[in-house]
Amino acid sequence: MLLLSLAVTVALSASEPTLPVVYSAARRVQPVNESVLSVTVIERAQIERSQAQDAPELLRKLAGVDISRTGGPGSATSVFLRGSNSNHVLVLIDGVRVASSNTGAYAFEQLPVELIERIEIVRGPAAAVWGSDAIGGVIHVFTRAPDRAAAQLSGGTYSSWRASGSYGVRDERGGIGLSVSRRGTRGFSSQNPSGFSYDPDLDSNYSERALIAGDLAVSEQTSLKINALRTSTDVEFDQGRSALLDRSVALVGGYEASERYRQELRFGYASQDLNTPAFGAQFASRRLQADWQHQFTLPDATELAFGLNVQNEEGESRSGSELSYSDERDLYAGYVSYGQGFGAHRLEISGRFDDDSTFGGHGSGAVGWSLAISQQGRINAHFGQGFRAPNFNELYSPGFDGLFAGNPGLEPEVSRSGELGYAHELSAAQRVDVRVYRTQVRDLISFSGGQTFRAENIARARLEGVELRWSYQAGPWHAASELTLQDPENLDTGRSLLRRAKRKLGGRVDYDWQALSLGADLLLASPRQDFAGTLPGYGIVGLRASVPLSEQWHVDAKVENLLDKEYELAGGFNTSGRAFTLTLRWQ
Repeated sequence: MLLLSLAVTVALSASEPTLPVVYSAARRVQPVNESVLSVTVIERAQIERSQAQDAPELLRKLAGVDISRTGGPGSATSVFLRGSNSNHVLVLIDGVRVASSNTGAYAFEQLPVELIERIEIVRGPAAAVWGSDAIGGVIHVFTRAPDRAAAQLSGGTYSSWRASGSYGVRDERGGIGLSVSRRGTRGFSSQNPSGFSYDPDLDSNYSERALIAGDLAVSEQTSLKINALRTSTDVEFDQGRSALLDRSVALVGGYEASERYRQELRFGYASQDLNTPAFGAQFASRRLQADWQHQFTLPDATELAFGLNVQNEEGESRSGSELSYSDERDLYAGYVSYGQGFGAHRLEISGRFDDDSTFGGHGSGAVGWSLAISQQGRINAHFGQGFRAPNFNELYSPGFDGLFAGNPGLEPEVSRSGELGYAHELSAAQRVDVRVYRTQVRDLISFSGGQTFRAENIARARLEGVELRWSYQAGPWHAASELTLQDPENLDTGRSLLRRAKRKLGGRVDYDWQALSLGADLLLASPRQDFAGTLPGYGIVGLRASVPLSEQWHVDAKVENLLDKEYELAGGFNTSGRAFTLTLRWQ
C-alpha cells in the first residue's frame, strides 16, 4: 500500500536535497547518512507543513513508532519504539532527561509542537552513549529560539482552540526570546460503553506552555546557552481529572578551542508533578544532571567523543495525605564514542559504564560498521546493548492493599540487539532505507511474583521486525512513506505485546506552489492486542492546505480523519472523529 508515495514519483527537475546532521545517534555531530543506526530527523519546516497539533501526531506515521492514547488530545499517551515498552524510550529535551523518575515514562501529550525546532528519533539501543532507558531508542527534542515577533490563533471541532505568540531579539553576539501558548478543548467522552469507568460527558483539556531560550557568544571560542520549558495541563477523564506540571532547564557552556576540538559543560534540571484527586494519587519527581563532553576530530579523520555524567534523582508518592514512599539515588557515568572511515568502510565503537547508588555498576557497549558499495548505496550493521534501571514505583510502591507492590531488590532490565540495513539513493530526489532488526530483552520487570503479584525480574521479550522508509523531494513535491512489519512477542506467554501493530504504513505527500501548500496524510495499522482482546485495524486520511494572505499573514486549514473512521488506540477509549482546524498565522 505505497500508493500515496508512489503517486508522486514523476519526472521532475530537481537539485539534490540537503541531508541534515544528527547528534543523538553517537553523541557527536555527523551527517545523518553516516549513522549506522536508523535515524529520522524532523525539522521545523516539516513540522509547520504537517500542521500537527501535538507531538504524538508528528510521530505516529514514522516507521517503528506506535502510539497509544486513552482519550482525546491531552490524554495520557504512550510511545512505543520498535515494539519495546514505553519506558524503554529515552526522551531528551535539549539534552536533558525528562521522563518521570517515578514511572520512567514521559508525558508526550505535554510536548508543544509550536515550541519545537527539530526532533531526532534514533531507533535501536543507545545505552553505550546515553545509559539507562534507551532499549528501543532515543527521542531527542530541540526547542526553538525565536528571533522575531510571531503569533497564531487556531480554532476547530470539539470547541478546540489554541493561541501562541513569541518574540525574540538577536544580534551578532546572540539573542534571547520568549514563546508562550495556551490550548483548550471541550473534547469528547474519553471512554465508550466498553470502558471500565464510562461516563458519557465531555472531557475537556486545557494547557499552558512557556519557553525562554537565549544564547550568547562570550568570545570567539566561548558560548553560553539556556533553554527553560514549562508545560502544565489540566485534563478530564471519565470519573475524574488530572493536573500535570512539567519543567526542564538546560544551561550549556561551550568552548571551541579549534576546528578539531570542542568541549561542552551542560547542567540540566527536570521535574514532574502529577495530581489525580479521584484516585488520591500524587507523584513528584526531580532530576539534576551535569554532563562534561569532549569532541575531537583527529588529522586522520578519526572522530572521538567522550564525557562524564552525574545525576541525582528524587521521587515521591502520596496517597491522600499519607506518604507512600520518598527516596533518591545518585548516578556517576563515563562514556567514549569512536568513529573512523577506512576507504569505503566505516567503523563505529562506543562504550559506557554507569555506577548507580541503587543497582550498582553496569557496562554497555555497541559496535557498528558500514560499507559504501557505490556512490548511491550503503550497507549498515549494528550490535548494541541496552538496559533500564527500575523506577521508583517498581522499587518502592506499596501497591494496592499489598498487591502489585514494588521490590527494592530488582535488577536492571537488559537487552541485546542486532540490526542490518541498506540505504540507497535512487536518484538525486529519491532515497530508500530498509532495516531488519532483532532484540532480546530479559529480566523484564513483571508484577507477577508470588500470591501478591510483587514486582520481579522474570519476564522476557523478543522484538523483531523490518522497516522500510522511502522519501522523495523534487521541485514543489515532498513525499515519504514508512512501512513497519514487526513481531513484538512476550516469550513467557507467546502472545504479542499490547497495543503494538504488527503492520503499519504511514505516508504523506505535499505540493508547494509559490507560497501555496497542499498536502495529504495516510495512516494504516493492523489489529493489535489489548488487555480485553484485539483492537481492530484502522486507516485514517488527512488533508491540509496553507494559503498566504500577504507576506506576513497565512491561513492554514486541516481536516483529520477525513472519512470519520471509528477506531481505538486503547481498549474502551475513544479517538477523534472527523475534525477541522483553521489557523491564522502572523510572522
